[in-house]
Amino acid sequence: MALEGKPGTGATPSRRASQRARVVEDVDYHHPRKLDRKLMRTLASSEWVRQKQNILLLGPTGIGKSWLASALAQKACRDGFTVLHKRTAELFRIWRWRMPMAVSGECC
Repeated sequence: MALEGKPGTGATPSRRASQRARVVEDVDYHHPRKLDRKLMRTLASSEWVRQKQNILLLGPTGIGKSWLASALAQKACRDGFTVLHKRTAELFRIWRWRMPMAVSGECC
């Protein structure tokens, strides 16, 4: 899912909402990032988790990628799933460390 909009505008619907847990029910569709309501409804169903798929959120700094990832992860937890939420840089560090071992057969 690619997010559009002006960087630095933040993702939380309001300052008060940022104090609460990040939940998909609080997504602000009037925010300039142009979220697709139908897509968000589909993602909030956690069907992507049932199908063992991953989500990669792309967009400029400050658009709300982490906020949305946390909200979708929280919803998946409410639906009974275990989640792993990592920033891209951390995933790349993990993959770089494991890739040589996987190729040589030492891992996995």
